[in-house]
Amino acid sequence: MELYFIRVYVNDVLLGFVDAEGFFSKYGNNDGDNVIGLVAEAHVIKRLLEEGYEVKIVHSHNVEIREIRRGHLICECVRDYGEVIENMPRDLKELFRSLTDSGIRIRVRDNGRIPVYFEDKLLFRTPLKNVLRYLISKPLLLSFISPVFETDHEPFLLYLGWEIMLMLFYASSMTSQNGKLVKVLGGKTRGGVRYVKVENVNEVLDRVEEILEKLGILLVPDFWKGLNVSNKRSIEEEFKRLNEIVRLRREA
Repeated sequence: MELYFIRVYVNDVLLGFVDAEGFFSKYGNNDGDNVIGLVAEAHVIKRLLEEGYEVKIVHSHNVEIREIRRGHLICECVRDYGEVIENMPRDLKELFRSLTDSGIRIRVRDNGRIPVYFEDKLLFRTPLKNVLRYLISKPLLLSFISPVFETDHEPFLLYLGWEIMLMLFYASSMTSQNGKLVKVLGGKTRGGVRYVKVENVNEVLDRVEEILEKLGILLVPDFWKGLNVSNKRSIEEEFKRLNEIVRLRREA
C-alpha cells in the first residue's frame, strides 16, 4: 500500500507531516484535533476547487472529504482507512502524489506587527484584527475546525485567530455571539448567564494587537494537536487587563 504523507510548510519552515488518508476519515487528523492536518486539508480542498472539482465535506469529529466530482467523474471517498487515495481515478491520485513530493507550502505575508514564531524561527509578522473581526462576525463557532475551512482568509491565520479567541474567553470571559463580541457574566446567580455586548470593540482589539506585538505568538510542536502556543499563559495574563478598558451595554 502506498503511503501519502505530506510535509506542511509555512514560509518555507517545515511545521510537520500529515497523513492525507486522514482527510477522509471520521477519526482522521487525530480525531479532528490536529491543527496541521486540518490546515493542510483546507489547502487541499482549495487546490481541488481551483482545478475545477466540486468537494463535498461532512463535519463529524473531523472534517471528512466524502466526495470529489468534476463533470462525469464522481469519486466517493468512503473506504477503509488507507484505501481511499489508492482507489481514486488516476488524475486525483496523481494530485495527491504530487503533494507528497512537493509538500503544502503556505505563504503568509509579512505585513504586520505581531511576530509569529515556530520554535526559534520567525515565520512572519502579521495583523490579526481583521481575522478576529471576521471570527467574531460568524454567527456560530463551535471549534476551530469550522473557521479553518472558511475561504475568506488564510486557514493558518484563522487557526491563530481562533487560538486568540479562546484565550480571550479564558482570560476575560469575552466571546462571540450572534456576530457580536460579548462578555459572559453571571452563572451562579438566579438570573443565570448573561451575554453583554462589548461597545468598544475597536479599542479592545487594538489592545489585543498591542499585547501580541509585545509577547509574540510562540508555536511549538505538539504530539496530538500538531501545534501549541507555548506562551499561552503569559498572553492570558495580559488579556485579563482588558477588563479595565471594556465598556459594556446590556442587551434589551
